[in-house]
Amino acid sequence: MKTISAKRLEMAGACEGQVSLFRSEWGDKVVRLTPENWDRAGVIGLDRLWMDRFLDAAARAECDKACDAAWGEYDKMRAAAQAECEKMCGAALFAALTGEKK
Repeated sequence: MKTISAKRLEMAGACEGQVSLFRSEWGDKVVRLTPENWDRAGVIGLDRLWMDRFLDAAARAECDKACDAAWGEYDKMRAAAQAECEKMCGAALFAALTGEKK
């Protein structure tokens, strides 16, 4: 898929709000999927990940593989950030309760 349009979104069952967002930026014209247009779609609030329904099985498998790796990295970072946050908040709570720094 190299292009997208409001009509194509409607035919695929996109919600009215998403179609309206698309039309507010590009009207009813057919739009090439360029890096600039992809980024702009995100800025205006289009749910770009919804468009995975346009992928064939092979492309979906490749995309899923990349996304699974990305989510795995996110989970690792989130776990580390949560542990650090709990450590800092615990120290702040200790100080607030005791008047001492840990």
